[in-house]
Amino acid sequence: MHRVNGTLYWYNETLHRVNVTLYRYNEALNRVNETLYWYNEALNRVNETLYWYNEALHRDNETLYRYNEALHCVNVTLYRYNEALHCVNETLYRYNEALHRVSETLYRYNEALHRVNETSSLSSCVRRGIYHGDAVGRRR
Repeated sequence: MHRVNGTLYWYNETLHRVNVTLYRYNEALNRVNETLYWYNEALNRVNETLYWYNEALHRDNETLYRYNEALHCVNVTLYRYNEALHCVNETLYRYNEALHRVSETLYRYNEALHRVNETSSLSSCVRRGIYHGDAVGRRR
């Protein structure tokens, strides 16, 4: 029986060493798990911060999108207004050209009337006996 007791003792010692090793291994795993837990907590906080930052960016993008849409409407309106002004300017240009032709015609007409008046005035003076060069306008 002593031999059985010796074998059991040896077997028990071996199991004890295995148990101690497993206990230490378990303790080491526990420390690793705790480190990973805190690392995971920190990552969770970073992810949460990034989530809220992303939400804020999304709201900003929505605002910018609406602002961009409004600017687009303003640009379209300004383009149409510019097109209308172009048509008005073209009409005014043609009207100005017509006025210029009328003005030229009136100028020529005025020049012709002036010549007619000079001729008429000269013949009247000749009929009345008034000549150019007479200082007092004497008759002959």
